[in-house]
Amino acid sequence: MNQITINRQSTINKQQLVKRNQLLFVVGYCILLVGLFACNEQKQEDHSKHGQPAAGKQLYTCPMHPEIIKDQPGQCPICGMDLVKKETDSKKVTEVDLDALLKPTNEFVVSSIPVTTIKQKEEHIEIEALGSIAYDTRHKGTISSRIA
Repeated sequence: MNQITINRQSTINKQQLVKRNQLLFVVGYCILLVGLFACNEQKQEDHSKHGQPAAGKQLYTCPMHPEIIKDQPGQCPICGMDLVKKETDSKKVTEVDLDALLKPTNEFVVSSIPVTTIKQKEEHIEIEALGSIAYDTRHKGTISSRIA
């Protein structure tokens, strides 16, 4: 009788464990679905008006530190450079050619000054000059011979 009670209790414990695991799985799955759908919502906001100063108001910024923006000319508090006027009426560039961006810079014409390439070659040059030849003792050296 005691043996039957133990087997029956272990069967009941196994059934309870299976039900508990199933319940935990369903709850975890529900939390996962809620998290995925909650994070998937995206708001579409119009940011085109952000950073636009009022009409007639000029902004000045540091060329090296664009986070420094002031409403009057002066110097950058970080590097001391003069603040430059920030362009607010600039236009978006639409006709950019990828080949022009990937082209090496040495193929572009920067100026119209004629240049040549450097070549190494030997040239014999004769120089006629007046003067005297002096013996430099600093370049004097001694070589000892080895006798076996």
